[in-house]
Amino acid sequence: LTQEECAGQMNVARTTVQGIYQKARKKIAESLVMGKILRIEGGDYKLCDGEGEHQGQRRCHRNRCRRRLVNKTSTTK
Repeated sequence: LTQEECAGQMNVARTTVQGIYQKARKKIAESLVMGKILRIEGGDYKLCDGEGEHQGQRRCHRNRCRRRLVNKTSTTK
C-alpha cells in the first residue's frame, strides 16, 4: 500500500503513517545492527497452512514453496 492508502485504511493522517514507518525502520535497524530482539505482535497476518498450491494468491517465501497462505487475526495486543 502507499502511505496515502494506508492512512485511509487506518483513518489517520499520512504524516501519522510516516511516523509509524519511521519508528518501525529504526526498530528493525537496531534489531539487525545491535542484536536486539524484534517482537512482532497484534494485527492481521498470514501463515502458510502447508497444503496445496495458491489459487491466484501471493506465494509464501518468495515463490519457493507451494503452500497456501491463510489469513489469521492475532488476539495479542
